[in-house]
Amino acid sequence: MKSNLYIFIVLAVVLASCKKDSTSTTSATGVYTDYYPLKIGSSHTYLIDSIYYNDFSGETEVYQYQLKEVITETFTDESGYTNYRMERSCKFKPSESASYDTLTWEFKNIWFVTLTPVSIQRVEENVRFVNLTNPIKDGVSWDGNDFNILSKFDYTYQNFGETLLGKPNSVRVVQLDVENLIEKQYYEQVFSKDIGLVKYYYMDIESQNITNTPVPIEDRIEKGIQFTKLLIDYSIPD
Repeated sequence: MKSNLYIFIVLAVVLASCKKDSTSTTSATGVYTDYYPLKIGSSHTYLIDSIYYNDFSGETEVYQYQLKEVITETFTDESGYTNYRMERSCKFKPSESASYDTLTWEFKNIWFVTLTPVSIQRVEENVRFVNLTNPIKDGVSWDGNDFNILSKFDYTYQNFGETLLGKPNSVRVVQLDVENLIEKQYYEQVFSKDIGLVKYYYMDIESQNITNTPVPIEDRIEKGIQFTKLLIDYSIPD
């Protein structure tokens, strides 16, 4: 009898230990500010690739340029939140043979980043988006368009803590994932700890060319855009 009781106790301890380990793995969380460092002087440079599918001409137009985003100063808004002024500049190659290294930055525009106790928001062309929320954890969702008049987008964290695009401790934010026979919309951002945004990608395409045999919409695009913003350099002050 005592032997059976001892075995029961041991099994209970082992099962409790396993359950605890499983919970700690699936409930891992991160702090949103670690994935979007906000410091004056921070600079992030991206390579932009855009592909436009013109349904009028039937042509595919490809554009590429570099984009630099630099945080230059801060101010406090009416709600008492700290806002970061982000100056954005571009480099456009006059020809394929030209080198970005020989070109000067051309001022583009100014965006703002707002830090609140629970989120990081970007004001882009006077439209506010909620890019990150706290805590960062797989499966956590929020409305990225909560502060604008656009349709609701349920942003969702995925792949938290994984190595993405060669960057450890990253997280994917899937902003929209919709697909049917005539359209596909997929938007995502990837953030890395102590770096910030390392990739922004979206595909918004359409096709009325529906065939009897299943053909992926990517292979019959008639209208839309594919956009990639990929980090190529960054500098964050200590």
